[in-house]
Amino acid sequence: MNKLDNNGMTLVELVVSFMIVSVAMFYFFQTFKTVNDIYRKTVNETTKYVEKDYAIRIIDRYLSNPSEDALGDINDDIGNIIAPDDKSVDINISQLDEKFNKITVKKDDKEWFEFYKYID
Repeated sequence: MNKLDNNGMTLVELVVSFMIVSVAMFYFFQTFKTVNDIYRKTVNETTKYVEKDYAIRIIDRYLSNPSEDALGDINDDIGNIIAPDDKSVDINISQLDEKFNKITVKKDDKEWFEFYKYID
């Protein structure tokens, strides 16, 4: 009687190994996709935050020294830098009372953000 050579793997062992590796790869790619989605969302949110911050700085400069620029120039400044692909940016400044201005900024005819500025 010949002894069996136990150096190789059986078909069952190979199938089980491939299934375990497949399950592990599925979870790895799912994790990779989740991290990628989070990264993209973070980049988009950061870009929006930077654009709003820049717009607020330009508007604040205008409100601090209104003779420096016309409101139309401010619209153009914000529009050219934040929305260079012909998106319209509209700024509406209204005085709430003797101490505060309400600034509403619209982008593509939708309200983008608003903030309040204390009048010195």
